Amino acid sequence: MQVLFGIQLTNYLLFALLVLVIHVLVNQKYVGHLVAFGAYGCILFAGMLGVEHHLLIYASDPGWTYSDMRGFGPFMKPWLWFKFYWAAWAFLLAVVATLFWVRSQDVTLPARLRWAQHRLAQHRLAALLALVLVVAAGGGIFYHTNVLNEYASKADRRQMRADYERRYGSYEQAPRPALVRTELQVEIYPDEQAADIRGSYQLVNRSQVAIDSIHLSTIPHLDISDISFDRATTPLLADEKLGYRIYGLQNRLEPGDSVQMRFAVRIAARGFTNGGAEAAVVANGTHITSDWLPIIGYHRDRRLGDAREREMQGLPPRRPRPSLYDVAARQEARHAELMDFEAVVGTTKDQIAVAPGALRRTWTRGDRRYFHYATQAPIQNGYAFFSARYAVREAQWVPQLNSSQAAAPSIPGAGSTANPVTIQIFYHPAHADNVARMVKSAQASLHYYSQEFGPYPYRHFRVLERPGPGRGMHAEPMTIDYQEGYSLMNPRPGGLDLPYHIMAHEVAHQWWGFQLAPAAVEGAGLLVESTATYSAMQVVEQTLGYEHLLRYLSQMRQEYEVPRSRAAPPLLRANDAFMNYRKGPSRSSRCGITLEKIGSTMPSGGCCTPILPVRPCPPRLICTGSCRRPRPTRCATCCMTSSRPTPFGNSRRSKLRPSKPSPAPGR
Repeated sequence: MQVLFGIQLTNYLLFALLVLVIHVLVNQKYVGHLVAFGAYGCILFAGMLGVEHHLLIYASDPGWTYSDMRGFGPFMKPWLWFKFYWAAWAFLLAVVATLFWVRSQDVTLPARLRWAQHRLAQHRLAALLALVLVVAAGGGIFYHTNVLNEYASKADRRQMRADYERRYGSYEQAPRPALVRTELQVEIYPDEQAADIRGSYQLVNRSQVAIDSIHLSTIPHLDISDISFDRATTPLLADEKLGYRIYGLQNRLEPGDSVQMRFAVRIAARGFTNGGAEAAVVANGTHITSDWLPIIGYHRDRRLGDAREREMQGLPPRRPRPSLYDVAARQEARHAELMDFEAVVGTTKDQIAVAPGALRRTWTRGDRRYFHYATQAPIQNGYAFFSARYAVREAQWVPQLNSSQAAAPSIPGAGSTANPVTIQIFYHPAHADNVARMVKSAQASLHYYSQEFGPYPYRHFRVLERPGPGRGMHAEPMTIDYQEGYSLMNPRPGGLDLPYHIMAHEVAHQWWGFQLAPAAVEGAGLLVESTATYSAMQVVEQTLGYEHLLRYLSQMRQEYEVPRSRAAPPLLRANDAFMNYRKGPSRSSRCGITLEKIGSTMPSGGCCTPILPVRPCPPRLICTGSCRRPRPTRCATCCMTSSRPTPFGNSRRSKLRPSKPSPAPGR
């Protein structure tokens, strides 16, 4: 009711008044309809016409979202400002409509202008009031969007990315130290929608050459301060607009040497932007990612990726990812570097704060509650902090590993892998329907993957809910987060249990993506997403049954059979989501079931070699060799069509209808 009569009705009334004014001014029924449709089209496609600021698009606003966890959150303030501004404009338009209202048989333009001039004396005060309201509201919005914050159109943002690449792209291959340890003190203030982060990085030169400067990439215009090092440095560059800094070392960092960097970051909303309000820190459901913190070196993801945009900016063509046969790119492992992590997170007394690692202790100081986390095994540099009024469900999973797996931890420093793993589900108290399903899926997935691909290297596994309408999940080391849309999925009895499969897929990323981190080249998605999807299919088959697996394959086939271009890249060189999430798993399922039929002892049965229980894995694609081992013709055809260009039409004859596999020896 709040949305219908409070938000949507406002939009309807504003547009209805615009249409009324158009009909009064045009005074021709069908021409008025045509002009009204034209005005609606201009509003709807204003962005395509180059108009993006909501101050210039009638009745527009930055948008809003509602969730059970945070309510309307910080989004109502900018919405109210813009609606008040456009209501003032509507008031002014109503005055204009009154001035030109037809009240006689003489409807010529000179006559209407005379009547408008005569009526203006009676409505001068209303017109002046409307004009003052428009200027006052517009000035307030402009102050928030263009003074407190920097307004940037899509063209401006493209230009900034192009400038970033032109100015600092030469530093992409510059030697940089590796991040080996992160220590953070995080203070979250949900009621103030702010957070203070003070931290330190331990950097080690693992290259073969001395390093004479340290490069940092930060979010443009981020409030970052107190950057210092434990050795003498000289600031050489501080580009706040593009977010790039260079610090020169007075004494070079020799191979094997280390340096400690300290910094402070302030996350706080400065009013609102043309795109709305910042929602990282909210009253209930804070979600702060590591993207807010400084990144060591040149940030590749800021480059323009679209070929047409690069051409317009005068940049040379660039592949979305380096070639599979680029030897240097295959040896690059920056994205897979591991580090130790420790953090103390403070929040309000009624909330629970969560970070990577084991919870060492928790305490209360005044109206603040603190949590101390530390990892027991290294993790990749991608993590998040959460704070909300959570309910918690705990369960245990006890590994059943053979002696060789227990003796060889998959990540250096992981220690023993035979200890029980604590599964924790942090969820909104009103969203408890899928919690038991999530626990069962996590337990079954951890059991299957640890048996088939190697041990789970951590002693904790956490799943956390955060505000948002999305139905998917996102995996990080020992952590999975999901939005509220996932909580509200309600599979019907006897139907497809999609929440169970999604959880199994994300748990698989603790192996595919974190323990096995492929090089950032073409086809990396095959080793991360395709194998995770196929692994989840195996868990679903073992726990929910073969018929349930067929339901999932049937749903996946609906998208797979949508007509598309006949030209397709080889699967092992694919970069798009369809190839990674649909074609890759379907090929794996066809190959895997054939392998089981011929009695393969390969547990996962797919085209890729299982993860050895030894870390680190070589950061390169390893599927091709295992695909081309001597096998029967049917399996060889399946695998080779995965790694060679084939038109889509050639594979339509082979639907995803695998016959039920017979048990393989040793399973």
